[in-house]
Amino acid sequence: MRDQLNNVEVKQISHETLKPSIPTPYHRKSLTLSFIDQNIPHVHMPFLFIYTRYIDKTPSSDIITTLKKSLSDTLTQFYPLAGRCSDQNTVSCNDQGIPFIETCFECSLIHLLNSANKLDLMSKLLPPLDLFSFGQLPIFEVHPLVFQVNLFKCGGLVLGCYMLHKLLDASSISTFLNYWAALASQQNEDLVQPNFDITSTIFPQPQTPATNDGDNSDSAGAALLWHRPSEIKVVAKSFTFDKIAINKLKVEATSVEVPNPTSFEVVAGFVWKNVMSDNGRSVLSFSGNIRARANPPLPREAMGNLIVGAYSSVGQCDNFIDLVKEIHYEVLKLDQKVENLKGINGLDFFLKYRECGPISQGTTMYNLSSWCKLGLNRVDFGFGQPTKIIPYGMVNPLLRNSIILVDYSDHNGDGIEVWLFLEESEMQNLESNSKYLDFASPS
Repeated sequence: MRDQLNNVEVKQISHETLKPSIPTPYHRKSLTLSFIDQNIPHVHMPFLFIYTRYIDKTPSSDIITTLKKSLSDTLTQFYPLAGRCSDQNTVSCNDQGIPFIETCFECSLIHLLNSANKLDLMSKLLPPLDLFSFGQLPIFEVHPLVFQVNLFKCGGLVLGCYMLHKLLDASSISTFLNYWAALASQQNEDLVQPNFDITSTIFPQPQTPATNDGDNSDSAGAALLWHRPSEIKVVAKSFTFDKIAINKLKVEATSVEVPNPTSFEVVAGFVWKNVMSDNGRSVLSFSGNIRARANPPLPREAMGNLIVGAYSSVGQCDNFIDLVKEIHYEVLKLDQKVENLKGINGLDFFLKYRECGPISQGTTMYNLSSWCKLGLNRVDFGFGQPTKIIPYGMVNPLLRNSIILVDYSDHNGDGIEVWLFLEESEMQNLESNSKYLDFASPS
């Protein structure tokens, strides 16, 4: 079966452009971005939503028709995502539409997921790279969204997508996908209407914003790095922490300073402890959601990038409690950082703290993103919630030392799945670390 899966062919059924079902009115034809969005490069975030529930009682043509119709209706409300960035500061809401691809796999989705080399096959489930070329296209040609629906003969379905980070953070992505899913499943009573204006109102552009006439140099530079050959081999692996393991970690992490550590703090601290280098300083970069931390809180339907960065830094440290303390202290600082962003010097503050600063020689940076508790695990198009969420498409040296947390649940309750991108030798060391595997289960 492994050889068969290695050579599995993908049959493309259709490739079309979907536009809003109702044209965007003239007074909404332009969207000014916040200074946060302005400073996010044109890079796409990949997602795979795995649906293994047996759904072939409904003809595949009906499923695709429903998904396309509901997506067009969704784009009517999320109209900037059907447009194009005219420069770094503005979106032209011109209804150009987004690519929608349908494919068919002759193999079984369950067999693919159980394959020893399943991660090597994931790229086939995502839209083709030439649709956005990793920053090599001019800004005004970049698709904000690209979707590929993959149908399997077993009745399973995988939704592969790329989403433009410049316009969307993980919370915005969840708002969009859950809206689309609600329309597709005809569960319309709790629809959350998106708000694209509030972000630029609270975090406005400066009086004389910098323009680059469509230049995409930041993203083009990233593209060159992405495609540059490297001797470093980075591999991806996932590990689950179930509710029992997380509760045990909370007990171990409890201290006078942090009497009630959160699930995020203990999982982040435990993973950091086990992946950090034995030599030199180590920095853990993560971000907080501005929506809940603003005073007053911003609505969850606020669209755009509403994130603020945090950085925990330690020397050589293998003390789990101390690492949790460091993370906890940085979490406590996030509320004040949000207030600073809202101030008159908000842009200067953002630019200062967007980067950790010069990384001294011997310091290792780990970049952690948490997509937990955002509702991504509840995206139900009418055939059940996703069995699994895979937050990447291809492994590249640029992803080295990245850590992504996603929701996970089993019979024990709610847990966390951790996706790690490490140098091959470092991953091998982690996989043979019995103390790590006492809490983390390879998935």
